[in-house]
Amino acid sequence: MRESRREQESFRRRSRVLMEWRGLPDVPNPTRNQHATAALVPKLLAKLGLANRLRDEDIAASWRTIAGDFAAGFSHPQKLRHRTLIVSVSQPAVLWTLDRSKGILLSRLQEKFGKDVIRELRFQAG
Repeated sequence: MRESRREQESFRRRSRVLMEWRGLPDVPNPTRNQHATAALVPKLLAKLGLANRLRDEDIAASWRTIAGDFAAGFSHPQKLRHRTLIVSVSQPAVLWTLDRSKGILLSRLQEKFGKDVIRELRFQAG
């Protein structure tokens, strides 16, 4: 704490001397707007609308392990909107099979991503 005060006071003195020598106004402290990147990235992703996109990509990447190789060959997560995951299924028979195992799939998804992320699972032909 003492060191940072000393550094700040030293910076102020140097700035004052340089200002008098140059005849120009004081230069602001260059560290005043420094922020940790870890704190800024989530805010930036949310502002750009990419936080949900990243989550959608995570769900799509893990769909094969959650649904199994066979079902994943005929289906893919399309979008996650309002905590409902919409899965597009290309074959009616696979849609029927997935619909019958909806509870198991939903519990696996909630276990991996959290109950607050996915609350419902819907299948659609396409």
